[in-house]
Amino acid sequence: MKNLEFEHLDINKGLSQNNVICVFQDTRGFMWFGTKDGLNRYDGYSFTIYRYDEKNKHSISGNTVNDILEDPEGIIWIATNEGLNSYNRKTDQFTRYNNYSGKTGEMPSNRITCMTLGENGSLWIGTEDAGVYIMDRKDKTFMKLNFPSGLITYKNNQAIQSIRMDHDGNTWIGMYGAGLYFYNHNNGSFTPYLHKDNDPGSISSDKIYYVFEDFKKQIWVGTDGGGLNLFDPKTKTFSHFKHDPLNNQSLSHDAVYSLGQDSEGYLWVATENGGLSVLNITTYKFQQYIHDDLDKSSLSNNSIYTAYRDNKGNMWLGTYAGGVDVFHKDSNKFNHFKHNSSENSLSQNNVSCFEENPDKTIWIGTDGGGLNLFDPATNSFKHYIHERNNPNSISSDYVLSVCRTKSGLIWIGTWGGGISVLDPVKNKFSFYKQDPKNPASLGSNNVWKIIEDEDGNIWVGTHGGGLNLFHADSKTFEHFEYDENNPNSIGSNIVHVILEDPLHRMWIGTESGGLNLFNKYTKSFTRFTHKAKENSISNNNVSGLYYDKSGILWIGTMSGLNSLDTRAMKFSNYTTKDGLPNNAVYGIVEDEHEQLWISTNRGLSKMQIKDHSFTNYDVSDGLQSYEFKDQSYFKSSTGDLYFGGIEGFNVFKPENIKEDNFQPPLVFTSFQVFNKEVQVTSDSTAPTLLSQTIEETKYLKIPYSNSVISFEFASLNYTTNLKKHYRYKLIGFDNAWNDIGQEHKATYTKLDPGNYTLEVQGVDNAGNWQTQVTRLELEIIPPFWLTWWFRWLIAITIAGILFGYYWYKSKKIKQQKDFLELQVSERTEALALAIEEEKNHEKLQNMQTRRKVFSLQQ
Repeated sequence: MKNLEFEHLDINKGLSQNNVICVFQDTRGFMWFGTKDGLNRYDGYSFTIYRYDEKNKHSISGNTVNDILEDPEGIIWIATNEGLNSYNRKTDQFTRYNNYSGKTGEMPSNRITCMTLGENGSLWIGTEDAGVYIMDRKDKTFMKLNFPSGLITYKNNQAIQSIRMDHDGNTWIGMYGAGLYFYNHNNGSFTPYLHKDNDPGSISSDKIYYVFEDFKKQIWVGTDGGGLNLFDPKTKTFSHFKHDPLNNQSLSHDAVYSLGQDSEGYLWVATENGGLSVLNITTYKFQQYIHDDLDKSSLSNNSIYTAYRDNKGNMWLGTYAGGVDVFHKDSNKFNHFKHNSSENSLSQNNVSCFEENPDKTIWIGTDGGGLNLFDPATNSFKHYIHERNNPNSISSDYVLSVCRTKSGLIWIGTWGGGISVLDPVKNKFSFYKQDPKNPASLGSNNVWKIIEDEDGNIWVGTHGGGLNLFHADSKTFEHFEYDENNPNSIGSNIVHVILEDPLHRMWIGTESGGLNLFNKYTKSFTRFTHKAKENSISNNNVSGLYYDKSGILWIGTMSGLNSLDTRAMKFSNYTTKDGLPNNAVYGIVEDEHEQLWISTNRGLSKMQIKDHSFTNYDVSDGLQSYEFKDQSYFKSSTGDLYFGGIEGFNVFKPENIKEDNFQPPLVFTSFQVFNKEVQVTSDSTAPTLLSQTIEETKYLKIPYSNSVISFEFASLNYTTNLKKHYRYKLIGFDNAWNDIGQEHKATYTKLDPGNYTLEVQGVDNAGNWQTQVTRLELEIIPPFWLTWWFRWLIAITIAGILFGYYWYKSKKIKQQKDFLELQVSERTEALALAIEEEKNHEKLQNMQTRRKVFSLQQ
């Protein structure tokens, strides 16, 4: 079983109250939490809280919520201490069933404790003070389930704590104080199961808290004070599981509130004050989990009301005073061990090295916490620490390297304490330290690496003392140090890593001196250092070495991953440009599937050796930290991979790390106008944009005046939000997707009137875009001045005005023309008259002149 880590959801994150009595996931994917102060709906980001409101008849009837379920029609049923409720997700309203008037077909109790659905769709309801009632959901009538007279003698026989329908459609009823009852639906008979002091096969207690059926169709019963019971249908007897103070693999407490089963088949047992007990139903051994003040990812509280598995396999725990604890299945891919307040935990979180014993136990060195011996079978640790006044203790708590020799001795390289050698049979230490007066002593008291080669020689990499070879016969050390005048000497006196390949060549990784190949026979070194613009190692600080099955040497450096073809002596380099999460590479291990696992300063990376493709993992997958440590990588004989870092270590089986293409539902969760939430109303006379909840809405009309609109959405898979990724597009406005990363909100301003389609897409758990797209049709309603009829009216009005103006101008012009013509006519006539008068005048003058002439002539 894994070392479980939990996310905590509490009142500080928006939960209405930290006493969480029940947990439920509906068919849409939302999580529901019943508390002592209201009902909560959770979408992975925020909580919607429902409380009783005396002024709202459609509010929930009470704030203490004991149970939640959903019927086949999608109606949510809620059991409270103030009656039964149904919730309509479209209208966001509750219907109450708590008005008992004494009529037939009503339920006299409002103290509803538990519910389940019958085969015919009926709702079975357990009450605290009135027994069991069966509701016909069609006509909303209630019928009491009557127990045979004399069957129940306990005075509080009406107190129902749990109702469970089994795979055969029969009902198990647990009462607090009156035992367990089996109701056969075929013949209507009851079978009581009561505790009997003289019958070891009877149920352990009559105070029943919970009844549960597992994947194997076995019936489990949690009791108050009697622990856990398993029913044997053949013998009609019970096996008991109780707390044993002397056995840490027993049930942690005998008060069992609830039961759940995870996707791997383990039974999660929620207890009062005993934390969580997880049962392997094959071996019948428990692993206990409790709150730890030093471990923020431990349980928030040791009293757990309920355990629930969602559709993805995540486990949800409702606790007393601690809110909700969530075990994310995908965020716990890598088993994580770290220091906590338990004496059996890792001694310190800076993990520097690993080594294995023949019995599969693992030696773990820490940088400040000494040496640990880890038993993977029990997840327990034994500590070896430096004791100043104890000469038979490890020489330093800063353990950098551990090597188990063929003789069974444990060689321990430390910082500041030289080498400690543990004889595990005698449990005695011997020591090798630097003696300035003895040139054949250890070259430095700071030891980075110790290995034993195929010939049984011990090689020691030191900080400042170069490479040391231990001579067992004389217990002296031969030194190989850097000599600036000798190009065949080692490249640096700081030796971080040593590896012997299958050809018995010794590869030495140094700080600032690059990679060195040591010839044992000539005792000379060939250096491989970084050279600009040449085929070379990418950096001279070498932190990790691994020789794969195909004969390639893999080298971790501070400038990425390198591979060396040891036949052609050619390097290839891999960095973040190729897919690594970070260029600081600490450790490299190959699994059984031709994959390299690489620890970096930004998580773990899995590299396919065939095509050099990378898959990266980070803290959201369950890694101890983004940062790992050099030397702290190891592959056990069972194929488990170990990687240590600054927050403990991870251990995992590579074949269990699988890509998850689960496509979670993506829903709209909020609609806002001018950044203000739009509420649902069923009042047809009230102005509203939402007649039903936004998650149920497919088509939305929005007035043009609401010029700033926003939509929030959520991928309902409840993995860490670091893994969620979104993009959206408004068809009719956007030409391409808007990739918004972890944000989950789209906002648009001043959209033109018309029809649009808002499309939202999220990623699956593997990080690929989902095939399904969530859509919402939008219609922006134009203002009256942009409507077609208003435009026609304006056009007609303008045309009328133009025509009137034209008519007026035409008339005016005609009038002017007529006036001018009249004036011309009058002037012409006057002119003609004047001319005529002139002519007549001339004629008169001519006549007068002729008369004068005639008179003169006479």
